Amino acid sequence: MPRSIRPPAAAHDSHCGSKRPNGSGTALIAIPHAMQYGPQSSYIAENFPTGLAYAGSGLGYQAASLIAGGPAPLLATWMLPTFGWPAIAVYIIACVVITLAAAALLPDRSKADLTAARVLAPAGRAAGG
Repeated sequence: MPRSIRPPAAAHDSHCGSKRPNGSGTALIAIPHAMQYGPQSSYIAENFPTGLAYAGSGLGYQAASLIAGGPAPLLATWMLPTFGWPAIAVYIIACVVITLAAAALLPDRSKADLTAARVLAPAGRAAGG
């Protein structure tokens, strides 16, 4: 297959002399990703009152994707020719540090009594009315 139309993984393999498929590395990376991604939805949702858990977690998740995930490829594309690979690694490490700090600041609500949660009034109604 001509190099110009090879998929990136095949092009990478031909440069480093490896004849192994890159699928095994992808499968290994998927294990910790699944371990983190599985409980993430409940971890985010439990930080909102019961009546707002779905909307709050959805808005938070999408806002994070917009702020952190959206510009990441653009920043990496700009940083690579400007500063080189180490700058991209520093960017990723900084994102990890910010994420860990934000997660550490969240209170532990795993043992909270959900029946004692305050009830929210439906939108459009005055409180007490």
